[in-house]
Amino acid sequence: MSVDGRLRNGLSHDASGLDVDVEGFLGDVRRLGRRRRQIHRIGAVAITTAIIIGIVVAAPMIRNAIRDRTTQPAASLPPEAIQGTYAVRIAPADTTGLDIRSLDGQWQFTLRGDGLLSVQSPPATQLSTPSTQYHVDGDQLLTTAFESRTCSGVGVYRWSRQGSALILTLVSDACPLRVALFTAHPWEAR
Repeated sequence: MSVDGRLRNGLSHDASGLDVDVEGFLGDVRRLGRRRRQIHRIGAVAITTAIIIGIVVAAPMIRNAIRDRTTQPAASLPPEAIQGTYAVRIAPADTTGLDIRSLDGQWQFTLRGDGLLSVQSPPATQLSTPSTQYHVDGDQLLTTAFESRTCSGVGVYRWSRQGSALILTLVSDACPLRVALFTAHPWEAR
């Protein structure tokens, strides 16, 4: 018998002694693979949940810290802190949808200590801007600026300072003209 034949007989004899359960081994491998995928999924869900909880808990604190550092609440400031001359540039996008003449350009507002609000409109604006009264009540500014048939009532705005800028936020006002001029952009001190 040749060497090749002897090797084949020897290997056949050795292999016949092994009881290989391929289906059983394959089932074990599949179970281990499913378990590993399940562990990875559970880990991913746990990490995602922890991140979401962290964001939900930390976001308000971070937002408040940033806001407190950049915007000083008006309630802690005396009414005199609002007095001064301010300018704001109104762009066409700030007044879209308003049924009024063009308001585009540089506006100037002067808040005097005696409660008088005077307005200088841009030269191209054909809007009458007589002086009017304003009143500061804590962190609110009340005014009848631009009062006319189309702009009636009292406008109420919450005010705050951010550096030298005066920021007005709408509380209530039925006059779209006033809302656009007062809230489109912060008023920059002159």
